[in-house]
Amino acid sequence: MNLSNEYQIAWIVTDIFPITALGFQTHRDHFAIDFDKDQIQERIADLCNSSFGDEDLRDRYNLSDNSDWKLHFVRQQLKNDDAWMEHLVQCLYRPFDWRWCYFSNIVMDRPRNELVQHVAGKDNICLNTVRQTKASSWKHALV
Repeated sequence: MNLSNEYQIAWIVTDIFPITALGFQTHRDHFAIDFDKDQIQERIADLCNSSFGDEDLRDRYNLSDNSDWKLHFVRQQLKNDDAWMEHLVQCLYRPFDWRWCYFSNIVMDRPRNELVQHVAGKDNICLNTVRQTKASSWKHALV
């Protein structure tokens, strides 16, 4: 049997794993992700602290607004969330690279609900793969 025929009769990855997600996106990793839980907790606490102005925090943490994320609105949401510390979780930032993140749509632009429902805080296995590659052979999967 040639490789093309073997490929055609194999399982389709999306049939085995029907839920797919790109992964969470913060668009501000330098702020929302850290090796040290205390550092990220301090950053979020600073956003909740009324004694800091928005411009002070923009300068201190290199934060900028975009069409989906406005610092002033984020600060209001955090101040109204008594349980904001519950969103501090460990994440696999990259393969074999455990870090802390503030996993919430308040700080992240795209936390990916699929990840929250099926991966975050669960003893689950994921397949990390690519759909396309420029490499001459396919070798891009991690479990």
